[in-house]
Amino acid sequence: MPTSRRYRRRSSRVTVSRLQMTELWLGPGRDGSCFESDEHRRAAWFYNRDLIMHLWGKNGRRPLAWWLYEAPQYGMPPRHPGEHQQSILFEFPEFAGVLSERERIELETHWKKEFDKTWAAGFSFFKEGRIFTGEVARELHWLWVDLPPPVLEKFMAGRQRRSHAIRKLEENGTPVPVEATAKNEDHNGKHVT
Repeated sequence: MPTSRRYRRRSSRVTVSRLQMTELWLGPGRDGSCFESDEHRRAAWFYNRDLIMHLWGKNGRRPLAWWLYEAPQYGMPPRHPGEHQQSILFEFPEFAGVLSERERIELETHWKKEFDKTWAAGFSFFKEGRIFTGEVARELHWLWVDLPPPVLEKFMAGRQRRSHAIRKLEENGTPVPVEATAKNEDHNGKHVT
């Protein structure tokens, strides 16, 4: 039986290939953009945003298309911030609400682990063919893990509070548990040989 139904094309549907998804995540490849125009890329981003954010918008990082099309509404220029996107999204009040509470907790936990690692006896950092130790190695590592200055200050304050508590216990003659003090460190966190 014949029908009068007609197939309607959905003009709002913007399908993307894997290559286009990758471009929305990382940017154009060496052969240039695989989108017809910036408008086409923008439409593809907003149509596929939820999927792309689910795949690659985590750990305090955002896909390149997010930086191009959504960061400007927060006052940022439409470009990728490079290696420091985690600290930028975490630290600056303009981005309040961009990171989920879970992402913020995961980032702070990661940074605390990396911060604590730098105080281990014999810690070193390799960069540009050189091995750094001591304070320089710590600072280079903190930059490498993108540790924001306010979070670093918080961790340093906690370290100083711990050292003061240990010092008071020792002054009172109370035995200090071994796990409360780090090997080869004085109470200010300075390396002692």
